[in-house]
Amino acid sequence: MRVATQQEREWADVVGAGQSASSNPAIIATRDWVSHGQDVLILGDDGAGKTHLAQQLRELFLDRGTNVLMLSGSRSSRDTALAPFLFHDLVALDQPKHRWVPAEIVRILTPELRGRSNVILIDGIDLLDQESVLVVERLLETTSSRLVGTAGLDLPLDQSGRGSADDDAARPVRHLIGQRSPAQVRIAPLGYWGISSLLTWRLAGTPDSALITAITTHSGGNPRVATALVDGGRWAGAIDLVDGVWTQTGPLDGLPLDAVANALTSRLGSDEVDALEALAWAGSIASDDAERLVGAAPLHRLTERGRIALHRGVEAQLVSVSPPALGRAVRARTPDFRRAELTDRLRSALGAASAPSLPAPDSATDRLYLSDRARVDDYWRWATDLASHVEQRVAGEQAEARTRWMADPGIGNAIVYLHTLLSRPDTDAFAEVFADTVLHDDDAEAARAEFCLLQLQWLIWSGATGRDIAAFLARCEALVGAHHILLCTYWSVVRAPAEGATLSADLLDACLTDQPSGFARAWAANLHCWLLLELGRPARVLELLDGLPDSRHLRHANRYLDAQRADALLMLNRVDEAEQLSRQRLEQAYAELDAVGIRIHSVGLAEALYLKGDLAATWRTISLVLRQGTPGPDNRTYPRLVALGAVVQAQSGNTELAEVLQRELDALDDGHRPLFGVQAEWGRAHLASAEGDPEEADELLWRAGEADLEKGYVAAALRRFSAISAPLSDQRAQRFAHVASSSEAALFDSRARLHTALAAGDPDAVTAALRTAPPGNDLRLTATALHLIDRTRDAVGKAPLSASDRSILVGERVAASLTANPSGRLDGEGGLSDREREVALLARSGLTNREISTRLYLSVRTVENHVYRALRKLGLGSRSDLRDQWNPEAV
Repeated sequence: MRVATQQEREWADVVGAGQSASSNPAIIATRDWVSHGQDVLILGDDGAGKTHLAQQLRELFLDRGTNVLMLSGSRSSRDTALAPFLFHDLVALDQPKHRWVPAEIVRILTPELRGRSNVILIDGIDLLDQESVLVVERLLETTSSRLVGTAGLDLPLDQSGRGSADDDAARPVRHLIGQRSPAQVRIAPLGYWGISSLLTWRLAGTPDSALITAITTHSGGNPRVATALVDGGRWAGAIDLVDGVWTQTGPLDGLPLDAVANALTSRLGSDEVDALEALAWAGSIASDDAERLVGAAPLHRLTERGRIALHRGVEAQLVSVSPPALGRAVRARTPDFRRAELTDRLRSALGAASAPSLPAPDSATDRLYLSDRARVDDYWRWATDLASHVEQRVAGEQAEARTRWMADPGIGNAIVYLHTLLSRPDTDAFAEVFADTVLHDDDAEAARAEFCLLQLQWLIWSGATGRDIAAFLARCEALVGAHHILLCTYWSVVRAPAEGATLSADLLDACLTDQPSGFARAWAANLHCWLLLELGRPARVLELLDGLPDSRHLRHANRYLDAQRADALLMLNRVDEAEQLSRQRLEQAYAELDAVGIRIHSVGLAEALYLKGDLAATWRTISLVLRQGTPGPDNRTYPRLVALGAVVQAQSGNTELAEVLQRELDALDDGHRPLFGVQAEWGRAHLASAEGDPEEADELLWRAGEADLEKGYVAAALRRFSAISAPLSDQRAQRFAHVASSSEAALFDSRARLHTALAAGDPDAVTAALRTAPPGNDLRLTATALHLIDRTRDAVGKAPLSASDRSILVGERVAASLTANPSGRLDGEGGLSDREREVALLARSGLTNREISTRLYLSVRTVENHVYRALRKLGLGSRSDLRDQWNPEAV
């Protein structure tokens, strides 16, 4: 068996659960187990694609010269024994009306399994009747065959492969599984990339990032649910083509979801359906409360079937229906009399109940650091459950806050409601609150100022003109008194980059003006830190934050202050400290199901992990935020995560998903300039590099950096310069070094020194720069540096750097990647990305673009683009040249 390289494992993890046989982790694991002579049991949720996967495995085994006997357990019937075999061609054609017994079927099928390599492949092995199990046992005994079967998640097994004795009569296959002791492989929920591929195939076109995110969250990564949502969305007009891209044009909450309910409840018993209805009506509740509400046995069975998501919260383990679309489907089809009954049941069971305290929760962020390939699928299940809980928590908080505001539309209830809306771009809800909230004479100035600041953020986000905002600020002056200067300063800071203005001392001075309340001081400090970071003065940021009075009660402002502390630590090259701080804050946000906190604190952790060269953990961190969708007005951190996601996917060779993220990034310009400048150019440069034009990418980054410097955005310029992957000219290297040395941003010093040393051709200086540089992800520049060192050593008769020397210089991860890829390019021969090579191989075998699109779940347009790029990189003129002139095995 070929062992995947570390780079391949990381990139597979970055991409997530894909659709094609060549990248599906469950297929890869099954193939490898069978090649080692091991039986395999594949477990998956209803609608997870077990039948499709079984068909892909059949094709894979047949292509490898293996004899395959494929059966469908779903054909089993209580009234007809051996039904799965009666549909097999050899049995059905032999004596159609004959009453078969197991021995006769074994006699007919045994010759089919006389080869050296045989597989009995059973889709729905858990549904087999007793006599069918007996036939399978005898075929395995009399032939040298491996057993591969798919089964539902509700087949709990202990380490010996046996289930509980009480269920053995209902599940005859348990004895077979116990005897064979198969390896277990789980089908993970589809991640962001998997849903992207599925939507592209289903819609025969390209979906935008917001639609991918919405379907991923609502479906929980279940392919059948995702397909039902897409079909329902198109029927209801909530999903439509806009400028050639499939886009969410209406809310998905009101879609007809009968297909979802039918798909995921068809195998549930009446007591399980009853429990599911009660839990859907209750929302996210403590597990002890859930057990009191529905009973331990139904709750346990629903958990086995994957219909329940579990999350360890701050004080208790929480339970909710999974995926979120199922919860809504069940609630939607519950009639009025049943709703009244469920409400009374909830009050009776939980009215006086209180959740007991539990020990401190296990570290959720530990899951982001997984290196064990076998546990990655469990991570995607956890991520799906977490997204489900966050979705339902946000929906519950919004519903409760809206109810209170409708009953009393005062400023206090309005502010609480508005904060719940920050995580979603619900324009109508924002407009309603700002139009209908009633202000009273006794409202505190600070509360009015907070209300007006939220409205200012909404106006900027919704595209109001400068004149409209100026008029709004004039109206606010009489309402907020001395807080008015904070609102004007906020607008000045945000407006400056939008109008092409240069950062000035006046803006900094405005942030230092005495503020009349703790709320105003916290937000003024926020703006001050933001500007200082843009100016490349992170040390001053830490001084300012350390001198602030306690502002823990100002939760939202404090989230940003903590994030700015992490940014300052990153810029000072104190990456470990930034990682630890972000991890602590993110851990708390996970425990509290705090959607806004998760979005804000994920940035620091993702960027720290990226600087350390861990693309897999970086993408896991980002993907959790992408599952929550595009945020509402206060979204300064979100573009950074989308941009980093595009960069990670581009560096991983997955240009298709990088392009999807890039399109969302281009559409995110709402007037809020994110820290480190315009993120779209950063992602666009890495896309250009991944698509085979690194020189264009480097030039784009240099020009963007120079434009940032003209306006005073030092940190943004340094970030652009440091992303350049080819050695700079002497003049540009000196420019980079001068800017880096004039700032406090030590993070970029080593990169500037490396460029300066390479421009001068100084191997000793290159070695010193590599020792102090973070591991990073730019293999191309690191490869150039190592080649220079080796050439110098060769010139004086020394051997090239050993593997251990390289690991000491650039870190084990980068050194291992360069061993497999000495040039530092993202791809192998010909400059092909993984996806381009996969498409080129299929085109070489004679498949049409339509056939390739169907097999790989890509749009025809995307396939055409991949073929064009592959031909260009390989220097070929036509598809026939792929067959006649390209040797895929020549590296």
